[in-house]
Amino acid sequence: MKSNSQSLHQTQGDSLNGFDDETGGYVDLEVDELAARYVPNVLPNPEWRNHNTLRYLGRADISTDTIPLLHELDRIYSSLVRDFRIGQARMFASDDLLENLGAGKGMALSEDREVFQAVGTGVGSTGTSMSMLQFHQPEIRVLQHDQGAEMLIREVLRKTGYSPVSFGMSDEVAQTATEAQGKKEWTVITTNGKARYWGAALAPLATICLRIDAAKFKGVAPSEELEIEWPEFARESDEAKSRTVLNWSTSNSASTRTKVAYLNQDKDEKWIDEEAAKIDKAGAVPDPSGGFGGGF
Repeated sequence: MKSNSQSLHQTQGDSLNGFDDETGGYVDLEVDELAARYVPNVLPNPEWRNHNTLRYLGRADISTDTIPLLHELDRIYSSLVRDFRIGQARMFASDDLLENLGAGKGMALSEDREVFQAVGTGVGSTGTSMSMLQFHQPEIRVLQHDQGAEMLIREVLRKTGYSPVSFGMSDEVAQTATEAQGKKEWTVITTNGKARYWGAALAPLATICLRIDAAKFKGVAPSEELEIEWPEFARESDEAKSRTVLNWSTSNSASTRTKVAYLNQDKDEKWIDEEAAKIDKAGAVPDPSGGFGGGF
């Protein structure tokens, strides 16, 4: 039998390696770090808040406080389908309008018949004449079901930390990135929070991958842990940016470098400086005296 220390050492050693499907064993990754990370979805988990270990495992978006709402949402849509099923038109006719199909075959009313022979009218309980042919069309409550379902969906989104506009549940259309971010405030907060969880795991994993590459394939190992930058949640379109730059140019309120940096936010400072210098040089007007922008 192995001692507890031997078993623990083997478990730790296996966790630092990768499983080989071909040999059925483990291969050495030649790194002294765990090549796996756990990323919680949302923290904290209120169900495990009193548990010292499980409290850090996070919780799912669909949890015990949203599952009952989803059940009721299914009930609403099932009720809508039932309304369509029982909402088909029905016709009630008196015996005088029915056609006798013969002995033992009963009586029927042809739905395709367009003209009926003249028949008398019956007398209702109040003494008034009563139509011999009546149609019944139950109400199909589409609007009521739709409003009820939307109310529950909004509540589910609120509990999971998302804005309804992120799911197309608003008639308003944001025109700028600032307005878009404002209308999606809950979604922005939730996304930024999850990005922090993923960033804390992806940065060391990316570093470990490069170190494994250096050990296995003679690559270059990073000297320090990599940093991960996330793009902006809401970004203006190129057309909106071009209109902004055009207004700056018309009012002469921004330099060439500011315009280039605004249009190319994914470029580094060196590229922006070189691009701005090229634009200024191409747009410069030569000095008639032979100089280039100098005085007399």
